[in-house]
Amino acid sequence: MRIILVSAALSVAAWTAYLLATLIGLDTAAASGVGALAGSFIGILLAYRLHVPSVAVTAAAILPMVPGAMVFRGLLTLVQSGEDPAHMLIGFGTLVNAGVIGVALAVGASLGIYLGQPVRATLTSVMNARARFRL
Repeated sequence: MRIILVSAALSVAAWTAYLLATLIGLDTAAASGVGALAGSFIGILLAYRLHVPSVAVTAAAILPMVPGAMVFRGLLTLVQSGEDPAHMLIGFGTLVNAGVIGVALAVGASLGIYLGQPVRATLTSVMNARARFRL
């Protein structure tokens, strides 16, 4: 139950970062990357403290931003285009945009984990030093 609550909280944090990034004018792909970065950075800090796997909570945090509907619309447009090259280009454009969002999510999540690990290690060493000082 604990991992579900952590994953839900991280999804809200990632979605909030995505919304803030779109409010400042970033496009969908860049905002998705920012949301994934925020979700994975916070996730790696919380996962260690709560003894849950960081990869699991990071994957759950970015799941709401995965462009599944966009892929479906792109494929549907391709199938329904028939011989019309204009509709084929629209379908391919939608699929390329979904791919760019997917890459941005992967980069953001990886960067969040990469930046979060040294911060987590530093916080852990500070907490251990404080525990030794109190004894």
